[in-house]
Amino acid sequence: MNPHLAEEIKQGLSKKTAEAIGLKDLTPEEREAKITLPMKILMQLSPEEFVSVNPEAQKHSIFKTYLSSPDVSVSQFRKFLEQGDPEAVADFKKYVKEQLGGWSHFERINNKPVWNWIKHSPAVHDLGILREGETETKKLITEPTEKAFKEAIEEAKRRGEKFG
Repeated sequence: MNPHLAEEIKQGLSKKTAEAIGLKDLTPEEREAKITLPMKILMQLSPEEFVSVNPEAQKHSIFKTYLSSPDVSVSQFRKFLEQGDPEAVADFKKYVKEQLGGWSHFERINNKPVWNWIKHSPAVHDLGILREGETETKKLITEPTEKAFKEAIEEAKRRGEKFG
């Protein structure tokens, strides 16, 4: 599926067919909220369907706009970062950092579920998401000593990760 083609696809269909496959016209409320037809389609996708979208479409500006909107679900967002097209994921991370001013963008746009996931999930470090105030350099444990192990646990606890 190419979300950027939704408008063109809809133009070639009868009104009845478009409605049957979920390509109904936007409501005035949706237009006011600046929701586009491709975004409306993306909102209806399950997380599994979301990451199976054509890799080229995952790089499209509409896809990035939806991913950074208050409408994206945590499961879609997380699934994209975990299993989306690697180039699209890298591009999206760069977009968040350079265009949106960092991951706190999700707090600013009031997407509390995504923001809470970013703040509290240990998975964000594995996915290469840096929370504001964190540095990009990680301390490597080169010698597996008891002291190094304790330091790693303490650092993980400061990040909010739990063990045991």
